Amino acid sequence: MARMKGVGLRFRDAGLVLGVFLAASCGAIDPAAGISNQPLSGKIGGRPWTAMTDKTFVPRTKVYVVYIFGTAFPPCTNGLPLDMDEAVLQVPDTVGSYDLDLTLAQSIIVGSIGQTLLTWKGRLVVESITATTVKGATKFEYDADNYVDGTFEATICPLM
Repeated sequence: MARMKGVGLRFRDAGLVLGVFLAASCGAIDPAAGISNQPLSGKIGGRPWTAMTDKTFVPRTKVYVVYIFGTAFPPCTNGLPLDMDEAVLQVPDTVGSYDLDLTLAQSIIVGSIGQTLLTWKGRLVVESITATTVKGATKFEYDADNYVDGTFEATICPLM
């Protein structure tokens, strides 16, 4: 009988652990912990960078590709210069909090040297998706000279 009692405690302990995990998954813990509530900014190519224009397109898959530029211009402008620094986000089409990994990597483009830096160190929060915008927050880094942190709101542009 003592052996069965010990097994019961193990199941009870497993239930407690599962309950804590489910509570954390359901938003009992702030999903954006550690992400700034200021507009997206950081460093790109070792230089200070702040988001000025965000845009995306209706996704053909389950992921929006959000382009965030440090230069101001109308969001759905085509034919932009290739030498601009930018952050390129993969944003799932479902509201939620996501740890970055190999399947949800983000990019920093150092336009002045034409270098794309791919990283999966960080977090992405999708706050809302409407017919016209994708809104969220993210924090990710490639290294000390290439990182971003903050909020974004990308205009969904029509496919041209």
